[in-house]
Amino acid sequence: MLAYDYAELQRRTTMTGSTPYVTSTGYSKNSHPQQLEPSTGSGKEVWQTFDYETGRTG
Repeated sequence: MLAYDYAELQRRTTMTGSTPYVTSTGYSKNSHPQQLEPSTGSGKEVWQTFDYETGRTG
């Protein structure tokens, strides 16, 4: 079973099961996930960063 914590605007900040999976989440001003801190279990910090590009459709 997974449990989630939420911040303002109902954005997920953490995801925990039998161990923590995501310990921190940062969002862009448009509410896109921008940075995740996955749990490594080793005490070392690791960050996954996402960039979004504005594009045209059609």
